[in-house]
Amino acid sequence: MRAPQVPTIPGVTDFRSLLEFVKNGEAYDAALKADEEVKRILAEMDTFFNDGTPEGKQKALQLRPALDEAQVEAKEANELYT
Repeated sequence: MRAPQVPTIPGVTDFRSLLEFVKNGEAYDAALKADEEVKRILAEMDTFFNDGTPEGKQKALQLRPALDEAQVEAKEANELYT
């Protein structure tokens, strides 16, 4: 009697590689999320700078620490993925 056919995922040949596939998927999702956060903060800063007012520029500058932190997190997440 033959073993039942199991659907496969391209590049996944056994249980160990399935675990690696799932792990990489989680790392990819984390890297993508971190990159999106950097883009979100940059867009918000750009909006404030383009406001053309001193208050807008001040708000943009106040976001700099959040941008720095998001960039560090994105770098770390991308290093884990690659």
